[in-house]
Amino acid sequence: MRTAALSIWGHIEGQHEVGAGNGSHPLPDGGAAYGARLLQDFAPACPDLLVPNHVCVPASTSADELVVAVRAAHERFGTGVALRYSGVAESFSPQSRRGVNSTGIRYTQDTIASFDASAAEELLRATPSGTVTIMLQEMIVGDLLGPIHAYAEADGITIELRRRHGVRLVYRPGTGDEHDESCGTPDRTPRDENQAIRAVSSVAAGLYDRLQFGLDLEGFWNGSRFAALQLRPIPPDLPTDARLTPIVQALAGGGGYATQLVWGAFDVTGTVAGPDSIGPVAVFSPQARQHGWDATTAARAGLPGVLLLDPTNGFHLSHDHRFLPPAGPLRCAFRYLSVAGWAERDALVGRRIRCVSDGRSGAAVIL
Repeated sequence: MRTAALSIWGHIEGQHEVGAGNGSHPLPDGGAAYGARLLQDFAPACPDLLVPNHVCVPASTSADELVVAVRAAHERFGTGVALRYSGVAESFSPQSRRGVNSTGIRYTQDTIASFDASAAEELLRATPSGTVTIMLQEMIVGDLLGPIHAYAEADGITIELRRRHGVRLVYRPGTGDEHDESCGTPDRTPRDENQAIRAVSSVAAGLYDRLQFGLDLEGFWNGSRFAALQLRPIPPDLPTDARLTPIVQALAGGGGYATQLVWGAFDVTGTVAGPDSIGPVAVFSPQARQHGWDATTAARAGLPGVLLLDPTNGFHLSHDHRFLPPAGPLRCAFRYLSVAGWAERDALVGRRIRCVSDGRSGAAVIL
């Protein structure tokens, strides 16, 4: 996937004079802010897209200055403020890796008073290496549907809509080979979900046509428009192997279980072990998802040949550090396949199955 990283970098260099801005880096405000600016540039041509306002504060700012900036942004936006780190080692960077720019720092009307110099100092101490600015983004409020991720690539669009205790995933929406996979409890009527999926698909397709690289959008549907919070390139550490694609297609076409919810390229056959056991194929423990990547889970995920099955949620593993091991050898060895949409999911332990993934889609059969 190195070619993907270089094509993204070439796009950036075409948009910015190398050497301008902060030092010699062509992203003077960092990658997260650059993604927000691309969205703002595209918004006038896309009536289905809403882009929150944002301002950027230098990462070198003092705690007192950051307090003033956050409260000023809150006053200007009239809603809450979300804080994101924006730097040169995430999003639009040759070093792009999932999870490094995820933040959960938000201040609402009720909590903004608690953001004082002490809180600002703590936030500044936690600033990741390579951070250029701290992005203060307008919070989207109201009766929201989501979060929603849209993945736009050369072979089509994938829309992932988070539900309570599950997800709805639509691959290539609006085409003759549309694949709709669901689990969990819908938060809205099918009509509302379908309206959101159509609009978000249109936004993602338009952005891909304009930017010409694989991208990941994240945001919420507010009932009339898609409020896009982040735009990232699909990271170059996504493992794929086109040689496995014919096998995936053959298994799926032969009546096997098919899913787009995979991570890793693999062809694994084995007996399914339970959540507390280790085997060639193991059920992914919900407790590991809840508490993050503890030592036991990390060790299991890094074992060569071990495939983790997820019967409960089916998240597409976009950028969130809670759903993926850290970047590096552990992530390279990680293999994941969601069985949340498989009728056999609750009866897999002790059975021998074959699971194949080319990194973009997977299939499984009971032997």
